[in-house]
Amino acid sequence: MKPKLCLIILILVLITSCENGTDDYRDKFTGEFHFVGYYYHGALQTQDSIEWLQFSDTIEYISIIEKFNQDQLKIIFKPDYSDPVYVTTIPSGIYGLIYPTVNEDGLFSYPEFEGTDHQLFNGGFSTVDSLFFMYGVAGQGGTQLDSIFGERISQ
Repeated sequence: MKPKLCLIILILVLITSCENGTDDYRDKFTGEFHFVGYYYHGALQTQDSIEWLQFSDTIEYISIIEKFNQDQLKIIFKPDYSDPVYVTTIPSGIYGLIYPTVNEDGLFSYPEFEGTDHQLFNGGFSTVDSLFFMYGVAGQGGTQLDSIFGERISQ
């Protein structure tokens, strides 16, 4: 009888001491954030013109960062957002919503927008309460460079 009791106790100890595997490193990066975006777009007026047209704007927005798929975040940082379009032209195809992959250190990667000569995406969390990313595209007589800063409001 004692060996069976010892075996049962041992099994219970092993079961209760094992990690449940539900910890997700992305949890620390989710919550409500205040975003400030600086948007710069410039282009030649026509192919034959040397006149440079510029547009810049600053937009503030409050939104939520949440987990998406296995290792991504869903970040809405601008009103009137829509899903990104993976193109290599100006504008970049990012319209206030991104799904970057995030590692345990909070660094972003976005393979859909990296790997071409004309596109840029870079950023991540500097702390669990603060993030910065930038994206853009250049070429064919124009450029776009957008910089987004976010600060946590609540978890």
